[in-house]
Amino acid sequence: HSGAGDAAGARELVPLSEEGEDDVQSWGATDVNFWLSQNGLGAHADVFFASGVDGRRLLQLRLASLKSELGIKALGPRKKLMAAISQLPGFDHSADNDGEDDGDTADAQAGASATNPQPAASAPAASAP
Repeated sequence: HSGAGDAAGARELVPLSEEGEDDVQSWGATDVNFWLSQNGLGAHADVFFASGVDGRRLLQLRLASLKSELGIKALGPRKKLMAAISQLPGFDHSADNDGEDDGDTADAQAGASATNPQPAASAPAASAP
């Protein structure tokens, strides 16, 4: 019977329980790692833990910070992480529209706008008499 108590003790960190799901900000780094594992994102648990990502910081993460601060460079995993994080109670969706969330998109847009003026500038010179 004491074995069952030990098993229950080992599972004491259940951050997505009905009682505690709205209290993500109180999660420690271990709770965040448990949540990552529960959501099939356990491959990133070591990086999150080593960086000290707790519940409060988890709710502040964005695509750009996953890349720049946690070193997750591939866009696919970052988008998967953000999809899961954005479902957490307490996530601030208003910060999603600041234009800095996805550094890849901003870089692509900056590159496109930098290349567009050059062909336009050379076209009039080619049609000059």
